[in-house]
Amino acid sequence: MKRALVLALCSLAWAPAARAACPPVPAPPAANAPASAAQIDAYVRAVARASPVISTAVAGFSVQGRPLRYAVASALPADRLRAALARLRAVRAGRARSAGDAPAVVWVVGSVHGNEPSGADADLRLLRDLARRCKDPLLRRVVVVVLADQNPDGHEAHTRVNANGFDLNRDWLAVTQPESEARLRALLAMPPLAYADQHEQGGDVFFFPPYSAPLFHELPEAALAAERDVLGPAIRAAFVREGYPSTSGGSFDLLYPGYGDSATTLLFGAAGMTLEAGAARPYAQRVDEHLAAARAVVAAVGRHRAALLAAWAGSFAQATRQGARGLLQHRARPRVYGYALGAGAGAEPLVARLMADGVAIRRLAVPAPVARLRPYGSPAPAAPATLAAGTYLVSAAQPLKHWIEALLGQNPSAGGPSTSDVNAWSRPLLMGVGGGAIGSPLPAAPAAAVPALPATAPLAGRRLALLGDPGAFASVLPGLEQPNAGTSWARWVLARLGAQVDVVDDAALAAGGLAGHDALVVADGAPATLSVPASQAISAFVAAGGTYVGWRARGIAVAGAAGLTQATIAAGAATIWVPGAAVAVGSSVVVDNDDPLVVGGHVVATYGAVLSGWTSGSPVGRPAILDEPVGAGHAVLFAFDPVFRGSSESAEALLTSALTGATAGARRSGASRRSPGPRSRAAARGADR
Repeated sequence: MKRALVLALCSLAWAPAARAACPPVPAPPAANAPASAAQIDAYVRAVARASPVISTAVAGFSVQGRPLRYAVASALPADRLRAALARLRAVRAGRARSAGDAPAVVWVVGSVHGNEPSGADADLRLLRDLARRCKDPLLRRVVVVVLADQNPDGHEAHTRVNANGFDLNRDWLAVTQPESEARLRALLAMPPLAYADQHEQGGDVFFFPPYSAPLFHELPEAALAAERDVLGPAIRAAFVREGYPSTSGGSFDLLYPGYGDSATTLLFGAAGMTLEAGAARPYAQRVDEHLAAARAVVAAVGRHRAALLAAWAGSFAQATRQGARGLLQHRARPRVYGYALGAGAGAEPLVARLMADGVAIRRLAVPAPVARLRPYGSPAPAAPATLAAGTYLVSAAQPLKHWIEALLGQNPSAGGPSTSDVNAWSRPLLMGVGGGAIGSPLPAAPAAAVPALPATAPLAGRRLALLGDPGAFASVLPGLEQPNAGTSWARWVLARLGAQVDVVDDAALAAGGLAGHDALVVADGAPATLSVPASQAISAFVAAGGTYVGWRARGIAVAGAAGLTQATIAAGAATIWVPGAAVAVGSSVVVDNDDPLVVGGHVVATYGAVLSGWTSGSPVGRPAILDEPVGAGHAVLFAFDPVFRGSSESAEALLTSALTGATAGARRSGASRRSPGPRSRAAARGADR
């Protein structure tokens, strides 16, 4: 009976509102084809000029300088809106227990993948509808934030990724890209109760939450209940009414917290939702379906504002209480009262990121004992320890406890495979930061000031040649991964580390383009078949004292063609599957994302224990790093990607060592041997959204 009542209410989701007193607004671009980024920006500005309830601002700029413009729909006077948003921020920070009479904030965002544009066109129509409802009481109960184009550079190029080659729907944890930083700043200013992230997928069916397992154990129950009991039924009712085919509870998950849905759920307590239109439907139909879903979400939040906001506010207080008792959400013991992050520059970027998110952190001025510490990367049980002066303490007894556990917990794996394309994401592990989980109340020791983030550029003064790939930024169909992300990641990471990076191709290599460079870098990606003169130029460069650094299949194949190594990639039956696990290589941690099995060559480091994430079969003992002497130079080959998503800093340290003349993995692990014969590996991967 309760569900029937909910569905009956949903049938009134977007009833006509009084429009007589609302100024006219311009029509959006036709929906028979995607609007351009410039058209989207111009239309948002035009509606804001025409409507008293629509305002607009720029959150930041893309890599290529395009504005990330958002619109805010609200009928509240400006001073009341500012006060309401301040109240919501206070609730999230633990300074207020209730949202009072503040409106709920609903974010509707489109085109985070530039080749999935239908959400952006739907959002322009949503803005027009909201402007026409300027007298509707709904706009006093709900603030609607519309960011139609999260990735304007990719939108223009019809690529999934941004202009740096990064998938912005994987960048919520490390926040490496300017678009991600700008989006986060706007969200922190206007904390969402619901976050509708619009995508496209293969097939002709629209997907909306709730989700199937596995689910991350720290998801707040209030957000899950909002999706399950209010927002999901509202979308379902709207689609039944319109006759649109849809599905929910399918092959999506809320496990990996790098997606927009899971990240906003954990970071803001929001009902974070991935909404996927079927790409096989006509474009105008996809636009209509996204518009119907967005209308349903806004209307449902408006009807249930008081109950949803009360539960939202209560989730932050509940998180604080759980953390004070060392309890994890939806998971039994062992208890976690907080985390220790090792003193030193290695921890400071992570500390800065957490503090920017709103996490409270204390730094020890003197050594302090704890009764139970489980160090990162150690199989040993929790034991008493003394934390050094300078150690950072992150208490779980605070409103953002769910986000803290997502970033700092070592192994949040659900115990089996998921549709996430990585199954391990512990930031301290991947950044090489010491410390661990504290299983006892935190010490009440004197605190010291948190120092400013130091600037580091370990490759400053190095000039590197990077083998390019003209297919790296090709248009791809909705829902498909961009080819050759590794080259794009490499260029960005190497520049961030201070190197001068020159992209070279076959012709440049053959014409002497390596002259004046310290190293040639060949990242993973599409197979590269170089001409004989180009391969000979690589061989001569290394023999004369140059350095070659390559990774995974492409890097090893180019090295082989140039005569730098006898190593090859084995092919065989699929028995080992490592879908994005954190694995030890010496004293470093790398991401094994179903890495290839290397056969032959001079192995100097092998894979060690799996420290976080699910695997089928073990990579332990497989070759991880090769170091091949060639004349006066050498070639360093990685089986893994050391620049994976620009957020595996521990592996980046191995890359830096290779480029500066030391193979750190070999010296740390002490391994040096020829690789074994072929062993099988899996090619299967989880679905990517």
